[in-house]
Order: sequence, then structure tokens, then C-alpha cells
Amino acid sequence: MVRTTLALLFLTVSAFTVRAADFYWVGGSGDWSDIANHWATTSGGSTFHVLVPTPLDDVHFDANSFGAGSDVVTISFEAFCKSFTAANMPAGVTFQFNAGINMEEDFSVDGDVNINNHVGNFVVKNGDVTLDNSVHFYKNNGHFYVTGGDVFLGDDVYFDKRGWVQQTYIYDGTFYFTGSNASFYHYDGYLRCYDGGMNVTNTNYFQTSSHDGYFYGDLEVGAGGSLSMSRTTRMYNGGVSFDAAATITQNANLYFYTTSLATYDIKTGGHEMRRIELGGTNYGATYNLQDDLNCQNEGLYLYANVFKSNGHAIDVGRFYCWTGGICKVDLTGTSLVRVKREWRMHPSTNTTLVIDNADILLYQATHQYFYGGAKTYNNVTFDNPHTGNVQIYINYDNTFKDVIVNSYGQAYLRWYNNNTMTNFTWNYLNDLNSQQTLGIYGSNTITGTLDFNLNGNRPIIQMNGNNNIGTLDFDKPKQILLGAGSTQTVGTINPIIGTCDETILINSTSLNSTARLSQATGTVVADWALMQDNTAQGGATFNATNTVDLGNVGGWNITALTAVTYYWIGGSGNWNDPNHWSLSSGGVTNGCAIPSRIDDVIFDANSFTGSGQFCNMNVSGDCHNMTWNGIASGAGFNGGNQLHVYGDLTCDANMN
Repeated sequence: MVRTTLALLFLTVSAFTVRAADFYWVGGSGDWSDIANHWATTSGGSTFHVLVPTPLDDVHFDANSFGAGSDVVTISFEAFCKSFTAANMPAGVTFQFNAGINMEEDFSVDGDVNINNHVGNFVVKNGDVTLDNSVHFYKNNGHFYVTGGDVFLGDDVYFDKRGWVQQTYIYDGTFYFTGSNASFYHYDGYLRCYDGGMNVTNTNYFQTSSHDGYFYGDLEVGAGGSLSMSRTTRMYNGGVSFDAAATITQNANLYFYTTSLATYDIKTGGHEMRRIELGGTNYGATYNLQDDLNCQNEGLYLYANVFKSNGHAIDVGRFYCWTGGICKVDLTGTSLVRVKREWRMHPSTNTTLVIDNADILLYQATHQYFYGGAKTYNNVTFDNPHTGNVQIYINYDNTFKDVIVNSYGQAYLRWYNNNTMTNFTWNYLNDLNSQQTLGIYGSNTITGTLDFNLNGNRPIIQMNGNNNIGTLDFDKPKQILLGAGSTQTVGTINPIIGTCDETILINSTSLNSTARLSQATGTVVADWALMQDNTAQGGATFNATNTVDLGNVGGWNITALTAVTYYWIGGSGNWNDPNHWSLSSGGVTNGCAIPSRIDDVIFDANSFTGSGQFCNMNVSGDCHNMTWNGIASGAGFNGGNQLHVYGDLTCDANMN
């Protein structure tokens, strides 16, 4: 009985053995599964197959397949074939794939036809996809897989891929634009080209706004080609080459990874990039810049491998190399690196910077940060056109030639750690009454000049550490604040000259704790100064005229300034206007000075003539005692800056 059953089974299987065959579509519109009416054994023939095409069979659509351009071929259930070829058809024919279709080898369509694949996967296993001469391919759901070949888009082809979770995968192949005026739109889902890249040439257009794109090979856009990317594109074992005559709309990030020691090129054709990043595992691979780089939006981020500028100019939002892993930056031949807002180099010895002759310029109207990573630099310039409050930040134990800051607004300095440089110059280019703090918080060596050109601004210059300076020029700040216990050792201290209305306070950061100024030879001069908690030493002569000793001062030969009493006159006005201060009630202006912290100030019946008149605190100010007595009702005091009263404050009931 068992032998009989096995024999019958063998005869049954043998009777239905499938042999490779050619299937020709005939009869116009119809369903893929309608064997008896549409799958002929020859082109235009009337003999039909008895089964639908299998993975062994080649299917053909040709001039004998349709009667009119309105004909539609529908796939209602998942379809299979060895190869799919469609050519010489009437314009307007539609392939409506309402289920998946699977090709063992090539899929080739030529002509003005529509392919709508909105359900199921599109799979080509070991062949190419070729679309040419006005094919319109729409895919809305399901994956698009080419697992062993290339994709070719010819003349006037329109490829539209959508579907948020569906993917486009090309394994072991490259995406080519072989004709002109073709368009590839990839709106949703991942785009991955494995072991190959993409080549966009002529007047063709490629746009991706999908999830991240993955290319395992090179991404090339030739002259006349167009590329638009709005999501991250990840390049594996490849580079990019964008022709200057291409159209590049780049609102996405380009990430480069490698799996071997190799060399890749980055050529942007002068087009602005958003962000370029070298990441992943370090293999010592080299990425060579082939033309000038513009990444002003975000910048250049380097986390692994080797970046070489090859002498080309660089203009970026951030130059960012912040990794404890091995990474090398080689700027040989490049003369200038322009950075909008941040230079960041990791202090690890794994991070190598070859600066060669490159200077660095930071130039955006915003906070500017320089994390030097204890590397060696040439000239670094901070050019900041912002007219408001912005920070200039320098960090790590770096070595510079010259550092220059050009501030057009009220910039302030935060300078940390221990740096060595030839010269440091701070230029305020506009007089905006800046009273920011220019803070030097490390112990630095400046072999040339530390030079403050304040242009009428009166910041606080704070020096916390033990600095060694060739020549020190303070200009005329409001305050020189020296770190308690610190020593500023200087070859030459240029004259520290205040005026009767703008005195300079020299003191330490901690009350009753001394800071030291040291110069070995010569004479140091100060005029119109207030001194507290500082000692002059080193061997030079230190002379101070028109100066007030506020306590704990040593080493200075002081010609003292006598405290006086100032009376406000002339109604409304600004605190720092000498024309509103007199040495007597209702008297004439003294012509110069305004109150200091040793002087008393009085507001009385001769200060204001009526209600609504004010002394405006337009700057921060000082006085000893302040008295308001007998003023006009409704007059008073206003403003947004600080007043430091070092004695008593007596107010009047009439004041506002």
C-alpha cells in the first residue's frame, strides 16, 4: 500500500514539473492571474499558458500586448517571474500592482507608462532595474528591494517613493541616472544603497526628505544634475563629488563612516553644506578635501579617522573635534579657517592637530567659543559685530602667536587655564559705555604685549592667576581686579591713567587679602586711581598721584586725593555728567569730577525745580554718604544701574 502511494505521488509531481518559459501579455486590460486570456506563449499569439508566471519564467509586454493607452494590467495577488520586460507599448498604459511583485533577475520598462505599486513589496533579486523614456513609477506602501544589481533611470523618468516605514534597499549596486530630465523623489522611509552609491548627472533630479539615507559607495552629482536632501545622509566607505555646475539644496547632514584603511574624497563644488561629520570607528582612513568647504549652518564635526584640508579654505559654523578616540586634523596648506561661533578641539593626546600656517577667524555676531584642547596655533582673531552682550571664551592650555578680539558691542571675556602667546589685543571698536568684565582666570605667559584698547568703554579687567607678561597696557578701565594672593609679573606696565571724572579702582578679589603687581626696573605711573588690597613690588618705582588709599596698600608712593562733598544741580540729568555736580548748593559746575567712593553727595532744595525731575543712574557709580534733604516734591532718583554707597544713605519723604 505504501509503495502504491509513493508511486502515485511521484507521477503527480512529474506531471506538473515547471519548465522555464516566455510569457507574453495579450488582450489589453486584465488581471495578472487571468491565464486563459492574457498569457500567450508568443508575442500576439493565441496559445495560452496553463499557469501564471513562476520565478523561472520571463514575462514580456510589447507592441502586441495592448490596444490602447488606457489599458491597465492589474496584480491582485503576489506575483513572480524571472524577468520583467516592457517596451514598445502605447503611451499611457498602466501597471496597477495591488500586491507585491518578485523578479529573480531584471526589471526593465521603456516608454510612457505608469507603474503604480501601492501594496506589497517590489523585489528584484539578482538583476537590474531599468526605467527609461518617460516611465512614471509610483510606490506608496511596501519595500523596494534590489538585492543584486543596479538601478538605471533614463530620460524623463519620474520615480516617486512614499510610505513612512517602508524602505528602499539596493544591495550590491549603484543608483545611476543615465539619461536626462529624470526625477527621483524619496519622501518617506529609509533609502539604503549597499556596496554602491548614486550618480546624478545631466539635468536629472534627486530629492530625499525621508528617514536617513545610506550609501555604501560614492555620491556623485555631475554638471546639470540636481540634489535636494533634508534628512541625514550616511556615507559608508565612500565620498561625495558635487560639480560646481550642479544644483545642490542641502538642508541635511552628511555623515561619513568607514570599515577599512582607505582614502576618500569630499568635493562640494562650492555649494554650501549644512553639516559634514566623520564618525564611527577609527580605521585611520583619510578624507581629502578637494575644494573649498562651506558649512556655515552647522559645521564640520570630526570624531574619527583623518581629515585633510589639502590647502583649501574652510568656512564653518562650528569646527568641532571632540572625542577621546583617535582623530587627526591636518590643515596643511590652508591659510585661513573661518568659524562662525565655536572652535572645539579635544585635549586628549589621541587628537592630533597639524595647524601648519593656518590662522583662525571667529566672526559671527553671537557668543564665540575657543576650546583649544592644549594644541598649538598661529594667529586667532575674534571679530564680533554684535552690539549687545556677548561672550568671548578661551579655554585649555594652548599656545598661540597673536590673539586679537575686535568687539563692536559690549562683549565680555572668559579666559581660562594656562595659555602661552606672543600678544593679546582687545579692541573695543565702538563706545557703547560697556562695563563688562574682561576676565583672565588662568596663569598665562604673554611674551609680548597684553593690550586693552577700550575706546571710551570702561570694563572691569580681572586677572586671577599668576600671569607673566612682557608689556601690560590697561588703557582706562573702571576697575583692575587682581586675584587675591596672585602676582602679575610684568616687564613694563604702561601708565595707568584715569581722570577726575573717571577714576580707576585697583584692588583684589577678596577684601583684606593682597594681590601683587611686580615690575623689576623702571617707573610705574598711576593717576586718578583708587587703591585697595594691592602691593607693588619687584624693584621698580611705583608712583600714584591723585589717588585714594582705601586700605591695605603697599609699595606705592601715593600723592593723596582729598575727599570732597558734591551737590547735585540743574534738574534732570545723568549721574556721570560733570555739569550736574557742584562743590556748593546751587553753585556752578566744578567742570570735571563726579563723585567717587570717598566723596559725599547731597541732593537739596537747589537740586531740582519741580516734580518729575530725576538724577538718572545711567552708569554704575560710587559715593561715600548720600543725603536727600528738602528736595522738590516728586523729584528723585531713577535708572537701571548699580549705585554703591560706602557710608550712610539718608532719604527725603518728598523724593520719588
